[in-house]
Amino acid sequence: MPYNAFVNIGYVILGAFYCAKTSVALGIKQIKRSDSFLFYTFSIMSTFYGAIQAVRILTQFHRAAVMDQWYTLPFFMWVYIWSRHLDSGIGSKSVTFWTTISLLSYLLTLVHKYGFELALALHIVFAVYGAVTIYRKFPIKEAQQPFVWALICCIGFVVLKLLDLELPKINQMFEKISGHFLSKIADIFQIYFVNKYFEVLTLHKNDRERKKSK
Repeated sequence: MPYNAFVNIGYVILGAFYCAKTSVALGIKQIKRSDSFLFYTFSIMSTFYGAIQAVRILTQFHRAAVMDQWYTLPFFMWVYIWSRHLDSGIGSKSVTFWTTISLLSYLLTLVHKYGFELALALHIVFAVYGAVTIYRKFPIKEAQQPFVWALICCIGFVVLKLLDLELPKINQMFEKISGHFLSKIADIFQIYFVNKYFEVLTLHKNDRERKKSK
């Protein structure tokens, strides 16, 4: 449990780091205000996610566990929203629509015992689809590495979490360093590489637009 609680600081640090980085980029006009909204929101979500998970682990409250699961879904939907923004722009109504759909999808847990897993799988599909779509529009080499690493970390996040109870049977080491803990490490790196991916694409898009305007 101490490891699982302590690792949540990583979400807070990463969120704060990218909030600061976004402020700098906005100040020197590397990104637009509309771009900063996406970066700020994703980073603030990361910060709160760390706090929510810490509360769940320290209190063991069922409501905190539900909030932990529920909060996971908009993270993946935000990747799709971000991709739409870079592709052709996305208005506040569309952002509200997709976010609401994401939150409501958690209701699948009420109709099937694997409802959350189904909702999460659909969100991951949407996220990957959005990321691939926007890469096809801006196929730059610098975006390849963060995309691949984000995908690897996503797989690690899911697989390690699913195998949490099975790993100790394989090796005693996993009794102290659980699959749940390792999945959090993968998740933090996943958030980092998603930020990096969209940072590279956003800077490329804005730089291309500035050159065209000249």
